[in-house]
Amino acid sequence: MPHPPAVANDAPGADHLRTIYDGVAVFLGLLTPEGVLVDVNRAALELIGARREDVTGRHFDQTPWFADQDQAERLREALRQAAAGQTAVIRTAHPTRDGGRVEVELRLSPVFEDGTLAWIIPEGRDISARRRAERAREASEQRLAGILDVAADAIVSIDEDQRIVLFNQGAEAVFGYAAGDVLGQPLEVLLPEAARDGHGHHVQGFGSRGPQSRFMNQRGTITGRRRSGELFPAEATISRLEVDGERLFTAVLRDIGERLRQETELARARRYTEALLTSVPDGIFGLDRNGRIVFANPAATELLGYEAHELIGREAHALVHHSRADGSPYPFGECPAWHAINEGVVSRSADDVYWRADGSSMPVEYTMTPFGIDGEVAGAVIVFRDIAERKQAEAALRSLSWIDELTGLCNRRGFHAHAGRALQQAQRAGTGCLLLFIDLDFLKPINDRHGHLAGDQALREVGGLLRTVFRDSDVLARVGGDEFVVLAVGCGDPRDEAAARDRLHSALETRNARTGVTFPLSVSVGAARFDPSRPKSLEELIGEADAALYAEKHRRFTAR
Repeated sequence: MPHPPAVANDAPGADHLRTIYDGVAVFLGLLTPEGVLVDVNRAALELIGARREDVTGRHFDQTPWFADQDQAERLREALRQAAAGQTAVIRTAHPTRDGGRVEVELRLSPVFEDGTLAWIIPEGRDISARRRAERAREASEQRLAGILDVAADAIVSIDEDQRIVLFNQGAEAVFGYAAGDVLGQPLEVLLPEAARDGHGHHVQGFGSRGPQSRFMNQRGTITGRRRSGELFPAEATISRLEVDGERLFTAVLRDIGERLRQETELARARRYTEALLTSVPDGIFGLDRNGRIVFANPAATELLGYEAHELIGREAHALVHHSRADGSPYPFGECPAWHAINEGVVSRSADDVYWRADGSSMPVEYTMTPFGIDGEVAGAVIVFRDIAERKQAEAALRSLSWIDELTGLCNRRGFHAHAGRALQQAQRAGTGCLLLFIDLDFLKPINDRHGHLAGDQALREVGGLLRTVFRDSDVLARVGGDEFVVLAVGCGDPRDEAAARDRLHSALETRNARTGVTFPLSVSVGAARFDPSRPKSLEELIGEADAALYAEKHRRFTAR
């Protein structure tokens, strides 16, 4: 199985790469395919106030980020999806050092090497502000919906003497009076004192007009007075009706205080939405049914290098998504926007490119969500993000793999991780192991005489010979310039050491006997055995084998 990468402190340029890795402002880590946390950046550690050594080596769902069992279970399901090769996204909430809570959108991305799942990268972003905005918006919408559900009209009728003769339940709810308390009372009990005289004259004038003037006002606005003395605005329509020779005036009133507040809320929400769209760092497009841009927020114009008027009305795919990363044409029929608009499905991409106004490409991830009007898909909303920073971090992680790039064997970090596990398994199974410390002889003369490329070739050849001599279950590593180490598992018999040495020297002799070989290869070997009845640590075995190697070199080369 491919070995998952980590940030190796002894790798070339590790300090620079670690600075990049820790400088990323989002939660960024590294998991084995089994979900064990190998490494994590500073932003993630600062989220919970932990040290790297407190969390690495533990299964991700057992780390302090997921103390809540429900979150841990959702994480395990996401890890199963990632292990199956699918990008998984979950939302979690974590306690912070200051006693607060932060909400995080965590994306688990599988990474493959040679077709095999090598590792999983968790990437998290703080969405607390966005979630607060969503909840505030949802609360506002629920509040507005409630206002509309409970709205009721008040119906009040008065006679020619302007005394109340009809007062329905809606009026009771609006004015706060029971019908029995106001029937027969003058209309002025429902009006503010300043409006009583003027309203009375207005009604008398309306009553003196001809029969064709049936309505005093179409949805005029008046001010009412509740039983508590509170004044409120109302939308009113007043009609005149003759009943058995008696003239009645009926007012249908609707308390519009809530509606006015609602309009204020909507205007505020609209300004709030505009402010959000203006301030979010992600680019946002609105597309119509034909894929033309009808809206672009400032982040979209800045990321793509266009002015807003240069985007509006243009076909988005033809403008910014016309070609793939390699420059080959990208047909619109294969574009996720086409599927979002024509099939009404949400489309996503974690790794694509958009093209800027200056002709350069920008790596992006995006989500395309269709929206409907009157039950039909009317267009789509595209939210996209520049992922150049993420891709740089991924490249940094790949360069800090557990694999030695020259030989393809484990490097020092990889050897300690895999050999440490192998010794633990051998201890539990009661089996022996053999550790060989191998040094390539005369690497410096090869470099001096034939050049460093020849020296690199010699190291690669030794790595290849080790693969042919030892089994796939053994742990092979290049741990220094010319130093190799092998942990042969299940080799407890002293005869195994002699057999291993014989196989290695035989392979070297066969190689050196080939026609056209520019330089011969030879190695020195030191060995140490692991006995489960008297266990030693990996460091002790390496030290013992290193001492034996030094003794062999002294014996071989001092005698010359």
